Amino acid sequence: MRNAFAMLLVIVLSCLAIGCKSNEADAVVEHFPAAHKQFIEQYGWTIRQFQFEMNYGKGGLGAAAMDRVKELKAKVQLDLNPYINKNVIETEYILNESLQNYNEVSCYLFESEGKVIGGYLALNTSVLKDDVYMITTGPIVPMMSQKEAYKKVILLQ
Repeated sequence: MRNAFAMLLVIVLSCLAIGCKSNEADAVVEHFPAAHKQFIEQYGWTIRQFQFEMNYGKGGLGAAAMDRVKELKAKVQLDLNPYINKNVIETEYILNESLQNYNEVSCYLFESEGKVIGGYLALNTSVLKDDVYMITTGPIVPMMSQKEAYKKVILLQ
């Protein structure tokens, strides 16, 4: 009886020391800020994954980023001029949906003072080559619904 108890104690302690794990793969669950999700979903898109975040800091959109500010205003009607002297954060998400020849659509969101101030879509092509995804940058378009983006893609071709 004493040997059985000792053996049981060794098994329990071994299990605690090693750690018992399930054979099931751990699922990765990403949580996205509610305001970001809501902004993207109002256009009918859904987020697949977070890609990157850039914090421009107070005044970070100044002289160094002025070309980008002008490009976004011209190409996607996103006016960041009122935020040049404010803290601005840019976040890129890869979306679940695709459009015709563009199999990787990204959404770039801009926020300031805790509020989403705008965004745009980047229509890219992703191809797996030698175990590496090669991304071909496509056009950028204003934030719009999938249906509107589909029409825009047809016009771009």
